[in-house]
Amino acid sequence: MKANKKERMIKLSVNFFTNNIEKGKGEIEPRVCWDIGAVVIRSNRSHGIKAKTYSLRQFDLIPNVIRKALVDAGVTMQLTGNAKKLTER
Repeated sequence: MKANKKERMIKLSVNFFTNNIEKGKGEIEPRVCWDIGAVVIRSNRSHGIKAKTYSLRQFDLIPNVIRKALVDAGVTMQLTGNAKKLTER
């Protein structure tokens, strides 16, 4: 299948909330965020993926939320050599 050069990759973003963390009124605390946020899978017409946002309620759950986003989008993961070695144990 032909794909637009910009749509060959499947893209996700992990975003952390920074609301209510202030140095002063209207100021931010640089490089400080909450341990919660959202994982967003980007839309991609070439792969038939629609954009969707998933809540991230605990930092340690990032891999699980990413996995859920990919599974829900119908993505099949091809394992690399290192991943194959880990799953064969």
